[in-house]
Amino acid sequence: MLGLDSNRLSWISIIEEGAVKDFYELCPQKFQCKTNGVTQRRWIVVSNPSLCALISKWLGTEAWIRDVDLLTGLRAYAADPDLQQEWMMVLSRLHICTLNQ
Repeated sequence: MLGLDSNRLSWISIIEEGAVKDFYELCPQKFQCKTNGVTQRRWIVVSNPSLCALISKWLGTEAWIRDVDLLTGLRAYAADPDLQQEWMMVLSRLHICTLNQ
């Protein structure tokens, strides 16, 4: 069993008692839940360099890592058998790596 952390318990208490809700009602502009997918794209770069390289190759740039809208450029190649073959190769390598771990 994990030890009780008084700071954590205090924070949970603040949330349960509604202080965060009250703060949101006072200053809603301070709370923004926005994502442009950068975390997911960075994750692909780190966790699957082969997929990252494939996307960069077909888009002709690595700028998609910072600009999600550039990924729509892959649509132009969706029916291309060369892209499909390379994509399957990357996925099969990922599957093999997962099975070996």
